[in-house]
Amino acid sequence: MVLLEDECHLLWGDVCGKVWGQRNASIEVPMTNERERQTYYGAVNLLSRAFHLKEFPAGKGDCTVAYVRWVRDLYPGKQIILLWDGASYHRDKEVKALLAELNDGLPEKD
Repeated sequence: MVLLEDECHLLWGDVCGKVWGQRNASIEVPMTNERERQTYYGAVNLLSRAFHLKEFPAGKGDCTVAYVRWVRDLYPGKQIILLWDGASYHRDKEVKALLAELNDGLPEKD
């Protein structure tokens, strides 16, 4: 199975607006500008075009490992090739440990 994988990070909570008032009069508006964020991992199966989306708290090594394990459960017994970008958490120690486990100690070249 060949999967094209990437993440997106959605931000919300920014506030924009206008206030009507008298000229030369100060208007105080209490405001919090909290920023919330949601990360989604997604992959497209190159052959079937099936899309696999899962939300996570962040883009980091342990989330990447959880996503890879989840995708493997979708394709039991299949060899999976993931094509992804160069995000630092794709090379994280947790991801390297997972690959070593899945590849049963094979040298990296194999």
